[in-house]
Amino acid sequence: MKTDPSRRLSRSIRAALLLAAVAAGGCHAPRADLALRSYRDPFFPEDYRVRLADCTYRVVADNDLLVVACAERPLPGGTAATQYLSVTIYWRPWPGRTFVDSAMHNAALRYVVANADGVNVYRGVGFAYLRDRDDLKAGRLDVTLEAGTLRLESRSGNLVDFLGEATVSGELRANERPADTVRLQREVERLTAR
Repeated sequence: MKTDPSRRLSRSIRAALLLAAVAAGGCHAPRADLALRSYRDPFFPEDYRVRLADCTYRVVADNDLLVVACAERPLPGGTAATQYLSVTIYWRPWPGRTFVDSAMHNAALRYVVANADGVNVYRGVGFAYLRDRDDLKAGRLDVTLEAGTLRLESRSGNLVDFLGEATVSGELRANERPADTVRLQREVERLTAR
């Protein structure tokens, strides 16, 4: 049985298109894309973009969600540092079913920057909502973070405070990996206790 060459080409094109579709949108690569606006100098706010490549979550007590993201990224001055974002979502609004106002806060935020010179811990609150309720059942999570605020809570060592008071917003794409989430949260707690 011979196969028509044009038919073989057609199958190859369909396979390539399917792989491209999976690569473009089907895969759920974990990451946190954050937009930070520093008001260290209130007259000249500075904007920073941060991508944290590892983002995990787990369901904790009372059905709350703990999302933790981490990456080694250079600071604005070029100094290497490890950055963590810990978001605890206390209640989950569902647009269309729950009254939702982005001025409300439903998430506790902790942003930790650490390197050999020291540790800066920023705390704040924000409004976080899940984009698709069914994602949670599938072991993945897409969270939009809005109206977040951060303020320097503690500082140890000689690490420069590059944020001061700041606003934060962004998108978090997390995979459910409870053991990794616990490990990253322990690192955040350890650094916060310094």
